[in-house]
Parts: sequence; C-alpha cells; structure tokens
Amino acid sequence: MVRIPAYFEVFEVLCWGAGLVTCTADGFSGLRSYEAKQKLYYRESNGVKQGLLADLLRYLVQDDQALAARLQHYLSQYEHIFSILKSRPIITYQDYPTGIARFLDTWVLPQLAVLLHRLGDKLSPRTTLHHFHTLLVSHGAGDLQASSLKAYVKSLVPATVEAADFFYALDKTSDKSHKKLSTINAEIESLGAEISSSKLTAAQQQELLDTIGGAYRAATALNRFSKMYSAAQVDSKSTLVERFRHHYEGVCRRRKPDRLLVAHIGLFKGFIASRLLDADGNPYFEHIFDNFLQQIAACSIEEFEPLYQLILATEEVPRDPVVIEQAFARLQRHPDYPLFAAFGLQARAALALEEGETVRALELYRSVLPYAEKQQLGHLGFFAASYVIALEISQEKPLHYGCLNPWISKRIESERQILELRMNFSTVFLSSNDSPEWQTSLQAVFSSIREFNSDMSELTRVPLESFCNPLKKLDGFMGAFFQLLGENGDEAPFGKLICKAIKSKDRERSVLSMHTATPYEVLRDERLYALTLFGGRKLYFQLNPHLHAYYRLSDARKKLILQALSPDRYRHDSQRTH
Repeated sequence: MVRIPAYFEVFEVLCWGAGLVTCTADGFSGLRSYEAKQKLYYRESNGVKQGLLADLLRYLVQDDQALAARLQHYLSQYEHIFSILKSRPIITYQDYPTGIARFLDTWVLPQLAVLLHRLGDKLSPRTTLHHFHTLLVSHGAGDLQASSLKAYVKSLVPATVEAADFFYALDKTSDKSHKKLSTINAEIESLGAEISSSKLTAAQQQELLDTIGGAYRAATALNRFSKMYSAAQVDSKSTLVERFRHHYEGVCRRRKPDRLLVAHIGLFKGFIASRLLDADGNPYFEHIFDNFLQQIAACSIEEFEPLYQLILATEEVPRDPVVIEQAFARLQRHPDYPLFAAFGLQARAALALEEGETVRALELYRSVLPYAEKQQLGHLGFFAASYVIALEISQEKPLHYGCLNPWISKRIESERQILELRMNFSTVFLSSNDSPEWQTSLQAVFSSIREFNSDMSELTRVPLESFCNPLKKLDGFMGAFFQLLGENGDEAPFGKLICKAIKSKDRERSVLSMHTATPYEVLRDERLYALTLFGGRKLYFQLNPHLHAYYRLSDARKKLILQALSPDRYRHDSQRTH
C-alpha cells in the first residue's frame, strides 16, 4: 500500500544518484539504530563537517560555503516537511509503486522546479548543481540518455583545446553502466595533464577542469535519476526531463501555473526559504497533501462509519461490553476492514490498558506495528511504538542491548518534528543546570515514557501499577533507607544508613533499565527525572512515595546521602559551585 518514504530514504536515493553511495553497506538501509543513521548523515570532528550531508553539499556546490549553508537550511526544512507527511495516516488500496509515482509527480518534481528556479542565477558553472539546472531546463535533448549527455560535456571543451584522450574515455559512457565518481575524477585529472600544454593560463585550465568535472558528474547522475524515474512510472511514458520542464515553465510563467504549482511556490517562499519552525497547517502544504490524497484515492478515517461507531461505544459511560463487541464485529465484517485492521487492534489495546491488563495491551500494541510495514499508519504507529517502549520497560525485565531499536525507529519515523525547549533544572549543588544532551534514541525512549504516563493520567480507571515507573527500583532502595531511619531516629547517621540500604555493588549499578544512571545520579538530578519521565512532580510523587520523602529532605541531609553514595562524584559536583 502507499507509504511516503522517510527523509533518510529520499536522501539516500539522492546519494545513490550522485554516486556517493554505491552499495547498501554505504547507506542508511543497512543500519538498525537511528543513532547510526544520524552519524552517517552528519557529524563533526574537530570542527570538520563529515557525513553524507557534507559530502552531498560539496558534490553539488564545491567550496561555495554560502550556497552550501543555504542548501543545508533548505534540506532541514524539507526534513521537517517529511516528518509531517510521515505523521499522517494514509489509507488506500493503491499499491506502493503507485504511491511512489504519485509522490514524485505531486511532491518532488514541482518542488525541485521551484528550488532550481530560485537558485538558477546564483550557480557558478564550476558547480555540479549549475549543470543539473542547465541539463534539466535548457539542454536541447528531451531525454537524459548517455548520447545526449556526452554531447553536452563535449560542447564545453573549447575547439582550440586538444582533448582526444578525454573524449575517448568519455565515449565509453553508456546507458547500461555508470561510471563511479572516482573514475570521473581520475578522467578529469588526466584531462588536466592533457591540456597543460594548451594556450590556456593556469587559472583558465583550472576553471575549465572544474566546469567539465561539474558537467560530467551532473550528466552521469541525471542519467541515473532518469532511469530511476522511468522505472517508478506506472501509467505514464513521460520522461523525467519532460515532467520537470512542464513544472519549470509554470514557475517561470511561460505558462499559467496550475493550483498545485502555485501551492509549491507558496510553500517554498513561505516555509522552505524562511526561518519558520513549523509547516503544519500551512495552507499551501495542506493543498498539496490533499491533492496527493486525491491522486491515490485515499479513504477518510473520520468518515469510516464502523470505526466511528466503535469509538462512540468505547466512550460511553458506563461502558457496555456487549455493545463494544458488537461494534468490533461490525468493523470486522466491513469489506474495507483490511484497511482499518490496525485501528481496531489499537482500540482493543487501549481497552486492555484501561483494565490494567498491561501484558495483553503490550501484545496488542506489538501486533499493530507490522501493519506499518504495509501501510502508512502515521500517528497511530507513533503511539503504538511509544506504548510498546513504555510497556516493555514496565515489565521490569532486563532489556537486551538494542531490543528497543525497532520500536524507537518506528516512533522516530512517524514523529512530527517540533522544537522542544531545553529546560534548566536545579540540584543541591547548583540552582541552574543545563539539560543533558541525550542521544536522539534515548530522548525517544524518555518521551515515550512521559507521553504514556501522561495519557494514563487522563484515564480514570487505570491503577497506578499500569503506569511506567522506571524509578521503582530506586524507590524501593529509598523505602529501605527510610525504614532504617525510622528505626534509628532522626539523629541517626544518614550516610551509614543509606549505605546499609543500598549495598556497595548497587551503588555502582544503573537503577534504570534503558539508560545508565546510578542511584547517586538520579537522586542528584531528581527534578530532571521527575520532569523527563513523569511530566512533573505530581505523578512522580504518586508513584514514588519514598523518593517523595527524599525530595522533602533539607539540602544538607540530601548532601549527606549523596556524599555517602559516591564520595568522588560528590567532591567533583561540590567543586562546581565555586
């Protein structure tokens, strides 16, 4: 069924076409963790930008830093657009290839036409992107076959320059095989030696080499992209260049732009090229999305009567189990049930959760996610993945390394990007501490727990045992401490009692199953974890009465406890106040 590709998937296709990725092992598809994908996409080492993003920008604009920065901003905005698209369910009988074909013609090519028109007069002939623009817009050929592309590259070599060896190598280019970037670069280097004895100055020679190199790379990539586009078409014989020029003529006002193209122009000016942070609700975006839904004959979730009746039945107070089961039966008998089966499973999972049947709820939420491999579930997949993460952690079983990665990836893939403000928090050492820069995958886990607990708080019948409480173990340790304190009186040595309650080996171990944090670290950063995992102190106190008792202690007594738990860490943190 139709699924919009993730931003990483589209970016990888760009890199395949450019020749920056030549095998699966070089790209994102072979990586399981989101962290590994993010590192491959972009990273910095000693101030040097690395990763496929940096490689692609250099490939497109060489050393033009200002243009590279602009393109990087555009790509960041496009990534946000993809996050909105992926967060929305798409329900249709149309198959995946049809969806990709419509996606290319409804989203990609019109936006590419707007982008290249916007950049056209700012591109130097020494950049690869300039030749992308020229070949797509004004080169005489109506296709991007190897023969016409070779002719374009040859046309850039002055008649006064002898380049027989280069032309011989260029003529080996064909539609059946594409040269690697390393081969192209080697041929350009050989051309440099070949023209070194020409009448061109050294500066002119370098300019020619840069221009020919950019043209050669662009021609090779466009030949690849043309093949990809043709392979993706299901009911059209139009070529990539024909479809692109149709949109480009509208952007240039050579023809009257249709409403779809007007929306793309508005989206680019109003969001892509702007510094706005959110495009959700943008009227131009919504028009393009509605157009896409029409193209793929998408069904409306809100107007699917059996699902609507099921929701009404589950919201009745008091609930009638017979009416609810009748609603489920009507949903399952409907001929369109295969499209909405995941929504039915989600409804059963939610009911199980409200009844305190967390194990059954976990099984049901797990069964929702395989549907995301076949259809785009959007926010339904997002919440199912989030709940699986929280419920897995609630099982209080050891979590094997990487076991949450599939659910984390599903959550991130269907999560709408929003700007989250990083809040400072206080400790007994400092009144203001910066929030830690946790990895994206860990942030996804913490957010899943917090959102799960927030949703559970809105349900009146949910027992406290159904909440996700990663600090349950630490609360038990503190319960033992306060019991000892009660037996020995308020004047008892706090340090001695906490060491008796939390044995030496447990002081060095993590009290969290999904993140390494010792008792010292969690107690020191109690305000941070109360907010991060529970959304605030109210639920944190409800679920952790002994941590609540610790919270009420004076700073002086908290310091005695912390010093006993980890003298070295305490000494280090104490010095930060000076």
